Amino acid sequence: MSKLTSKNQLGFSVVEVLLVLVILGAIVFAGIYVFNKNKDSADESTDGTPQTSQQEINNADDLQSTEDDLNDIKLDDLDTTELDDAEADLL
Repeated sequence: MSKLTSKNQLGFSVVEVLLVLVILGAIVFAGIYVFNKNKDSADESTDGTPQTSQQEINNADDLQSTEDDLNDIKLDDLDTTELDDAEADLL
């Protein structure tokens, strides 16, 4: 046997250590990338101003127009003869 094979070799080779470092580096890089991407999108959606969608704006406009229509109706102008007749039938 030669001297190299007769020695009791312990530990990792340089290639194995480099392979582990490359894998760990890739995992760390991917984690930092995903973290920063999610943090940036969270900062955009919570910048302190309320986010109003177009649907919410349309709903508010519809509600306001309905409220305006109800305010335009005057109770004195309503024809209540049918209601009076229905009430008389019930009594």
